[in-house]
Amino acid sequence: MPDLVLIDGRFRVASAFKVFNMLCTQPGWTVVVDDYADRPEYRAIEEYGEVELVGRMAVIHSAGAVPSSVINRWETTPA
Repeated sequence: MPDLVLIDGRFRVASAFKVFNMLCTQPGWTVVVDDYADRPEYRAIEEYGEVELVGRMAVIHSAGAVPSSVINRWETTPA
């Protein structure tokens, strides 16, 4: 399993949720979402992950599992 995942580009919320599901039971990981601070649509990530802002990036060290119905909704939203 990776210990660091950087998410950039389109579909960041869906990507973060899929990564959360892959890593949520593993210790010692970090997910970084670029350009987080100025994008209110990315706040959905905070429902499942504990976000720390570092500059314009979100840094997440822990998260819960995300239901597939939520992921499915975000897979068609390029946020």
